[in-house]
Amino acid sequence: MTDLVVLNISVPRPAPWEPLHAVAPEAWWGDFMFMGLAHVPDLAIALYKHLDTRHYLNIDETGQCYVFWHTDRGLGRYTAITREAALAVFAVWYRTWKGDPR
Repeated sequence: MTDLVVLNISVPRPAPWEPLHAVAPEAWWGDFMFMGLAHVPDLAIALYKHLDTRHYLNIDETGQCYVFWHTDRGLGRYTAITREAALAVFAVWYRTWKGDPR
C-alpha cells in the first residue's frame, strides 16, 4: 500500500469512538483518549493515545490500522498495518502491568 500523506488534522466533537471500539478489546477502551482525525486523501484516520504508554492507535472508519511516520516536511505520513501489529505493543503492556492475558 502507498503511504498516505497527512493533509490536515481536526478535532471533531463529539469524539468518534466507533473505530476504537471496533478494534480494541472493551477492557482497554477507557485507557485511550481521542486526539483528533488525520485527514489523508479520501480518508480520515482517528488518533487514539494510550494514557499510560503514550503510544497511538491509529484507525480509519473501516477498522484498518496505521503506523505514523514523522517526516522532515509537512505533517507526516501513515502506512497501513495489520490489526495484530497495531495492538501488539498494547498487549505486551497489558500482560506486563495489568495481568491481562490478551
